[in-house]
Amino acid sequence: MFCKFLTVVPAIAMAVSPAGCSSPFDGFTNGLDSNTRLIEQSIAREWKRDTTDPRNQGFSTVESLESPDAPATTSQPDDSSTLDDFLIIAALNNPQLEAAFANWKAALERLPQVRSLPDPRFTYGVFINEVETRVGPQQHRIAVAQMFPWFGKLDLKEGIASKLADAAYEAYQSVKLDVFQGVRDAYYQRAGLEREIQVTRENIELIRQLERTARARLRVATAKHPDVIRLQIELEKLSDHLLSLEDMRHPINAKLNAALNRDSSESLSGSFELPRERLGASDQEVLKALRQNNPKLKALDHQMESGRLATRLAKLAERPDVTIGLDYIVTDEALNPSINESGDDPLVASFSINLPIWHEKYEAGVREAIARRYAIVREKKNLDNTLTSRIQTTLYEYRDAQRQISLYRDTLLPKAMQSLESTLVSYQTGESSFLDLLEAQRDLLAFELVLIRGQTSRARELARLDQIAGIRLARVNDESPQHEMNTQ
Repeated sequence: MFCKFLTVVPAIAMAVSPAGCSSPFDGFTNGLDSNTRLIEQSIAREWKRDTTDPRNQGFSTVESLESPDAPATTSQPDDSSTLDDFLIIAALNNPQLEAAFANWKAALERLPQVRSLPDPRFTYGVFINEVETRVGPQQHRIAVAQMFPWFGKLDLKEGIASKLADAAYEAYQSVKLDVFQGVRDAYYQRAGLEREIQVTRENIELIRQLERTARARLRVATAKHPDVIRLQIELEKLSDHLLSLEDMRHPINAKLNAALNRDSSESLSGSFELPRERLGASDQEVLKALRQNNPKLKALDHQMESGRLATRLAKLAERPDVTIGLDYIVTDEALNPSINESGDDPLVASFSINLPIWHEKYEAGVREAIARRYAIVREKKNLDNTLTSRIQTTLYEYRDAQRQISLYRDTLLPKAMQSLESTLVSYQTGESSFLDLLEAQRDLLAFELVLIRGQTSRARELARLDQIAGIRLARVNDESPQHEMNTQ
């Protein structure tokens, strides 16, 4: 009869094992690393496919992107690189963004795990003292059992995992917005800095021209020597300021390189330009966009729904789970082989349930689920208050920058240019003093720098508004001098 056992065991083992597995340990040690690499490569390909999808490029308008199946990009910014180019490089290389994507993929992989039935249980027993029965001694016992959770438990577990995966996706989107915001912020800082450097160089050239004029007037005794000294002092001050501005490139480059996953000491080149556009949405529209699109708020919404399902699952914990099994007992021939059914192997069907009698434990589980969901509700309220405050602060900073732009670009800067031109003519004819000329030049430089800083601040605050709101807010062209739109 033992021969029958040898044929039954493999059959039952194949019934509860994955098809094609000759041994549970075959190739395990050698296959682990290669399988891990394949999974990592698959995640990396999906990440590249997601980040290079134009629909997922944040606020980028790029339509022609690298192949998602290409290896990690080695693209480097050059003199023609635009903001969109920097965003693409960051999307393909930023490790924080890739980590967030991998966390989302990990959350998705929870779904097939929680919606599956528990593993069936295989049991093998040997009768140390054979039980002698009428039809023969019982020698071995083989059993297979499968547990079935109470109706609805698996669906609720899958629903919880699905909502948590949705929350992980929103967390990934939040990281993407943060990374792109970091790129935009550093890019606009660099663009404003380059403009300041250009204006400072132009003013240095202007001072040099004034110095040459003063020297020429000094030779014909129509100017005083202190005028030349003052111009030389002004020239040295501007030259020192220019060196300070040029040195400021290094920390800004380090910030941008960090977002691009490049060495902080690497140089950066590109066509750094400040956008000429204003906000085209009211405060109410910005706040509405925040509550509808901010990924952190949406992630908490998914967590709240997950908490609601978790409460329902906790209430079902008192419902028993059902286990159905099948037992096969290997029986040898009876001592009297003429006995009817001698050596027949009995087959036993079994049915069992667990007894959830510890009600206090299950009630505590329900209270725990309710408390966790309440905590998420209050956390969302706190986050909404915080983001609303940030929006208001950012809107103020934006409006302040826009007011500076309107004032200096439309009024003060044109008047300062006219004043410098008229003062220069008057100085050459002897009607104005040198101090009047120097003061007019200083006013022009100061107004130009304030205008550039206002334009830089406006671009950075608009990018920050987009990040907090979760979408690119409406814009209007600001090419020509106009009064700022009332966003109150």
